[in-house]
Amino acid sequence: MLFLLNSIVYLVLDFPLNTVATNTLVIIGVLFSAVYPLKAPARQVYRDFAKYDWRVEVEPGKPRGEGEYDVVIVGAGIGGLTCGAILSKHGYRVLILEQHFQVGGFPRGNYL
Repeated sequence: MLFLLNSIVYLVLDFPLNTVATNTLVIIGVLFSAVYPLKAPARQVYRDFAKYDWRVEVEPGKPRGEGEYDVVIVGAGIGGLTCGAILSKHGYRVLILEQHFQVGGFPRGNYL
C-alpha cells in the first residue's frame, strides 16, 4: 500500500516536491516496520483478554459474616503478607492461605 502511494505521489508531483514526499513516505514506512512488530502483539493480547476483564464491587468498611472475605491471598511469603497487611490496613477483610506450617516464604536450610 505504501509503495503504491509512493509511486502515485512521485507521478503526480513535480521534481522538488516528489523527491521530498517520496523520501518522507519511505521514512514513515521504515519507522512503521520497526515499531509495529513491537507494539502489535501486546495490543492483540490486550484486545483478546479485554473480554474476560471483570470488576468486583467491594465495600471495605462493610461488616462481613463468618467466613466472608474481600480478598483471599494464596501464599504467605513476603509478597502475600505485605499485600495482606496493606489491604487490611485499608479496611479489606483478608484471608491468607499457606500450605507450609510457617509463614515467610521458602524456609532456608530446609531443602526437602
